[in-house]
Amino acid sequence: MRKTPTQARSRATVERILEAGRQVLVEDGYETFSTNRVAVAAGISPGSLYQYFSDKASILDIVISRYWDDVSERTASALALQTSTVGTPAIRSVADALLAGLEQDPALLRVLTEELPASRNRDRHAALVNRVRDLTAAYLRAGEGDES
Repeated sequence: MRKTPTQARSRATVERILEAGRQVLVEDGYETFSTNRVAVAAGISPGSLYQYFSDKASILDIVISRYWDDVSERTASALALQTSTVGTPAIRSVADALLAGLEQDPALLRVLTEELPASRNRDRHAALVNRVRDLTAAYLRAGEGDES
């Protein structure tokens, strides 16, 4: 971000820009995503948008990061609720938790997986895979202790 919002009104503007960015990405697709479209959807001037974001890539980065962070958090939260499950049901719980996280915003997931260049998702996807793998391993180790 170009400028960090400190006042409530500025933070609300940034959130409106990011939500508009998500909306434009989903409705118009990656190829036609632009700061002008985001500004219109947010109900602000392009100049106001540029106070906080230097270009469309900086908006996309935050929208994409928030999506993957949300998937990761939803997956971790769902797994935390399944602490008594072990064995094959535990694996099913992990898969269900991950799918539930991914399905929270299927329209955005479609754009991220089908339209964005792989390089825009690579690091975030790897971070999610690593987190789910680590959570799964910890989850299964905890279940092993329950079986003894």
